[in-house]
Amino acid sequence: MASGIGYRGTNRCFPFWEDFQQCYFSSTEKTRADCVPARDDYLECLHHFKEIARVRAIQTVERNNYAKNKANGTDHKIISKHASAKDDKSTVERVHKLEANVLNSHQNLNDIVEIYTIAQSTNAEAAFTAVNSLGRIYSAMWTKGLLKRTKGPQQDAAAAKVSEWLRDNYRQYTDLLRSMLGHREAPIQVTSLRLYLQMMDKEGQALGRAANNYVFPNDSYLEIIETVLNSDATSEHLVRTLVDSYLNSYDDLRLYFYRNVAKLASPDYDPFKNRGNKGARKNTVSDTFVRHAFAVMNQIRTVFSADSDASLWIAMPKTCGNEPDVVRAAAHTRAFSEAWLALMRLPLTADIYKQILLTMHKRIVPYMADAKSLMDFLSSSYEIGGSVSLLALNGLFTLMTEHNLNYPNFYEKLYALLDRNVFHVKYRARFFRLLETFLGSSHLPAYLVAAF
Repeated sequence: MASGIGYRGTNRCFPFWEDFQQCYFSSTEKTRADCVPARDDYLECLHHFKEIARVRAIQTVERNNYAKNKANGTDHKIISKHASAKDDKSTVERVHKLEANVLNSHQNLNDIVEIYTIAQSTNAEAAFTAVNSLGRIYSAMWTKGLLKRTKGPQQDAAAAKVSEWLRDNYRQYTDLLRSMLGHREAPIQVTSLRLYLQMMDKEGQALGRAANNYVFPNDSYLEIIETVLNSDATSEHLVRTLVDSYLNSYDDLRLYFYRNVAKLASPDYDPFKNRGNKGARKNTVSDTFVRHAFAVMNQIRTVFSADSDASLWIAMPKTCGNEPDVVRAAAHTRAFSEAWLALMRLPLTADIYKQILLTMHKRIVPYMADAKSLMDFLSSSYEIGGSVSLLALNGLFTLMTEHNLNYPNFYEKLYALLDRNVFHVKYRARFFRLLETFLGSSHLPAYLVAAF
């Protein structure tokens, strides 16, 4: 890959991209020009504009020499032509001009169509500029209330028609961002995620102001999560950005992420319901979804606490009618539980199965709404035998000692695990450490301890 994270790690242009991205998102409109050198370095790494210009200069010299030597019959090789960067620069300037026209006057709204066309072009620099330009335009429109549905008298019919046209174009833009989430380049995926969430923030604030209450635009968020978890192109860098920059930082994004995972994992979920396809269809959960959902959930370290103020991506309105779920600890606990239970009901690979059991007693059981709901998963795991049974021991024993789980055959099955094979399994040290704990209780009869 030209940049980003590939199958063999980070490639040559990714450091330049990170420098530019960090500068761009931390800058303001006035200081954005400071990011031009970082952007030029990244684009030079990708497209070699300066190198091409140098080759063109050499070409000029070569042609002059060829013209001089042609009369003498000298064989002189001419270097092949390269595309000029002049057109790219003019296209970028055109995008900035169109953006300024749209923001300055509503009479220039048709320029959005041209910017969107450029955003779909194969010119990397121009497309990148156009996508960010559309993001700023639609952010301003959400702030001004131009994208919300209007219900007014007949004299507002023209404004309603314009608003409907803008929403159609906005939908095309979010579809473009969604397709970029599945791009093969990790930096483009991350950029799309940031822009999509920024649009969602503006949408939520606009809807909240209209409703005089907290509103989370979960339809848009569900599309983001569904695309990230189901795409084979989802990179580790995208997953790490989603977790570190958003899910571990904002309580509302984390709450609705868990809810959406439970929804997407449900067999009753219809992935085509909101896309114009009539007729319910059975949801088929892919191995890719299971792998990515676990990768994200396993990296989430933040747990909502009622004792601290909620950190929200969608800002709470100054006047809020009812207390929203995003500030209720019970809602967070229930969403966490439903997401993990939904994931455990899916067909799991052996590796994911073992990783869940390894972290069960520390990262899952303490935060469940009802820890006993894990009984079936742990009991069936304990009865499988082999290394899976060894890994299920800790979680099962935690339910028995801390949550009053009744498992009468626990020590019989524990005794059955003690054969010569236990000395050759990967988790033998963990097993013997747990065995010492299990047999250390003073309530166990002497004959039981003696049998071991």
